[in-house]
Amino acid sequence: MPRTLAELVEEAVARDEPGFNDPRGPAPGGVDPLGLRQINFQLMDQVFPGVNNVARHIRPFVVVTWAWRRAAQLALRAGLSPAPTDLLRDFVDRIEVIYAWSQFLLAPAADLPGRDVLAQILQSGGYVFEGAEWGTRRDTRRYSTAFSAPINYGPALRALGWLEPAEDGSGAFKASAAAGPALDALEERMAAYLDHPAFSSFGRVDVSQADVRAWSEAWRLDDPSDAEKAVAAELLAGASANPRRAAGVALACAAFANSGDPEARSVRRAMSGPPSNFVPPAELVNTMAMWRKVQVRQVLRLALEALFAWSVDRLGIAPRPTAALVQAFLSAPGIPAAASTREWLGQGPANSGPVEHLEALEVALQARDRSEVPAAVLGAVAFCLAEAPAASESFEAAERLPLSVAARQASGFLDAPPSAFLRHVFEAWLFGQHTYWSIGRGLADARAQGKTLLRLRVVMDEGGWTLTPGAAAPTPLATADRLATILALAGESGLLAAHASA
Repeated sequence: MPRTLAELVEEAVARDEPGFNDPRGPAPGGVDPLGLRQINFQLMDQVFPGVNNVARHIRPFVVVTWAWRRAAQLALRAGLSPAPTDLLRDFVDRIEVIYAWSQFLLAPAADLPGRDVLAQILQSGGYVFEGAEWGTRRDTRRYSTAFSAPINYGPALRALGWLEPAEDGSGAFKASAAAGPALDALEERMAAYLDHPAFSSFGRVDVSQADVRAWSEAWRLDDPSDAEKAVAAELLAGASANPRRAAGVALACAAFANSGDPEARSVRRAMSGPPSNFVPPAELVNTMAMWRKVQVRQVLRLALEALFAWSVDRLGIAPRPTAALVQAFLSAPGIPAAASTREWLGQGPANSGPVEHLEALEVALQARDRSEVPAAVLGAVAFCLAEAPAASESFEAAERLPLSVAARQASGFLDAPPSAFLRHVFEAWLFGQHTYWSIGRGLADARAQGKTLLRLRVVMDEGGWTLTPGAAAPTPLATADRLATILALAGESGLLAAHASA
């Protein structure tokens, strides 16, 4: 545990000669070193609200929603009114575990959360859903591998309209009326097994591996019924769905029909506009413009994090002043000479779009010496500045470097040499952003008694910029933009096929 200030003072007073500090301290960490990712997420909410990058299949939505309906029905039969919320949750948690267990038996690589956590159950002959171990397992899963967890299907179950909060404010949920046909279809498939205590009672239940294996085919992940598909399509993009999400799904389906390629990268390229020749229906033009903003912002974020990682690599050798980093950048392969920043930024690759720049950055970051990163960063930054809007979106906080703010700052250097602009990029867009967000998040963690992480990786020393002890910059990656989720759900629900044949 970290020592308190009083302990440190007491230790210092007791010393009568120099000594070494305790080497223990916070571990380096932090996945957003420049504080730029939140705008990505908020932009994505303008196109694909209510989904995330995990909830990619119809059947888990149906299983969890059915479990809440089944629990309410069992409570009513037992005369429990109102039923204790934890009793209902215990039943739902049990169904989630049994379902995941059954699908991992059927296909060990099934695209569901919790495979590693369930390893012990998968290797056993059965499991007893009761007692301290089950209680601990429930607590462990709640915010991590449970389907209903905030990082898995939980938010989408509510946002898409599968589940609704119970009216009594107890924290329980109830199945929405719209989900009914899908739940009835699942129950019909499981009808032969519903008398088993696992599906028909509260409290202790003994479940054997043989039972679970027998159930696995009836509700297999990759075989939703027509009723489930229809409900999923309506909740995802139908008349009752969020209008922004419905338009985003329609754009993705139209781009898929145009490209003929189910890969997310190809659809993303088409959806993002020039140099793609895809022309969306007139009613989707604004949605396509917003999607392009998502991708351009993605390019800016990845470019600056790539430059930060490149800088950390060089500071790991020795401290360097800003001028040395600027010179190293200007001397890198593929960096053109220019008398002014205006000329320098105008020499980027022609006929390129956001996806091409994302790909160039990803390739440059994967190289061992990252020597091609500066050229990829220059092309990406020049592209983003040319795409900058006149004003920021209402949700783009100035301290997160909106693209319009970056362009306004860059405009002040257009007639100056590239070295002057680069100095600003390193000192303001990289190290200034990094210091601001690292210290701010560290203080927030301390006040909340949360994570103890050394987020600050770069500081100023006598020799220039240097690394904090143990600092390293992991290879940044493009933030998953929910498109893969949309394509998966649209594919399973039949929306892609419907658009392709239209």
